[in-house]
Amino acid sequence: MQRADGVTSVLFVCRGNTCRSPMAAALARKVLGSEIEIQSAGIEACDGAPAAQNAVAVMAERPPGPQRTSPIARSKRRT
Repeated sequence: MQRADGVTSVLFVCRGNTCRSPMAAALARKVLGSEIEIQSAGIEACDGAPAAQNAVAVMAERPPGPQRTSPIARSKRRT
């Protein structure tokens, strides 16, 4: 979404904002850089709660990197 001041803004939303949306936001920041404002929030989040330990572990093991598309094999396509 483009804000009134012309800055493009993306908001990732999940339930608790401790796992999915922060991970998505981190990946988006890595891929898109700082030209876009990226935030995450949760519909049932507690303000200031720490990230889920499993999310922290996954992000430490696999830092966000460039994403590449992968076409589905013709043998797997449905016609």
